Amino acid sequence: GRNDNSAFVFDGEKGFVFKRGDGNYTYFDLTTGTETDLGISQAYLFSNDNGEGYAIQTSESFMLFNGCGIVWSINYSEEGLSDYTSLDIEVDFGPGRNECWVFVTDFNSLMTNAITVDMESGSSSRMRIPNSEVCFDIVTDGQHIVWKQDDRFGYSLCLMDINDGTVKSVTVADAYKLYVANNEVVVISETDVSIYDKDLNELNSFNTVGYLRTFVSGDSIVLLNYRGQMYRISNGTYDYFDTGLSSDQYSRMQVYRNDD
Repeated sequence: GRNDNSAFVFDGEKGFVFKRGDGNYTYFDLTTGTETDLGISQAYLFSNDNGEGYAIQTSESFMLFNGCGIVWSINYSEEGLSDYTSLDIEVDFGPGRNECWVFVTDFNSLMTNAITVDMESGSSSRMRIPNSEVCFDIVTDGQHIVWKQDDRFGYSLCLMDINDGTVKSVTVADAYKLYVANNEVVVISETDVSIYDKDLNELNSFNTVGYLRTFVSGDSIVLLNYRGQMYRISNGTYDYFDTGLSSDQYSRMQVYRNDD
């Protein structure tokens, strides 16, 4: 996710980006121990905990990096986009898919473009999300795009099939995070988690408290909050685990990976 004014993000397990004081962002290679000045001093950083690559957004452009090299980039003015203050950019790195989806919402033109980038070749393709105007909390599993948008009754949860372009929607309460993976769409609010299928039928829900971090691993979506409570969602149901940890015992959580 985006870390506003962040001074540190990981590049998978290859390295990390950091800055010292008011200096430029620097890439540190964990294998060689070398540091590379990226020549950028003011930016938003997007990290990818599940694999290689990260993204940097400046006031003029948006760039996808692998290591200290740029894989793909866009310049806002050259693309005919509004000033960066009128743009919202969401990044979704596909775990195990070696691709990255970049969602660019232009609030002046009320349009959201979805761009998929091959993180090896740098090739890209794009589509406009239909009938959306402004998308919030937009995510993808590579086959479907899911987002939230305002409607007269609250919010619509929308799902688009990337292959045929069809869109389904259902009215939901507000949510601060959406996830889509395998057969589930997960909607997370301040007090509740709802599980939907790909036809947007609600399958299950449960109450929880405390900000939830979410990890996708294998056929499961795993939620972990700062009380040490963990929920594993799979096939429309969920399992609950108490890890025995609490926020006063740890300050950071490693990515849930390989069922650990």
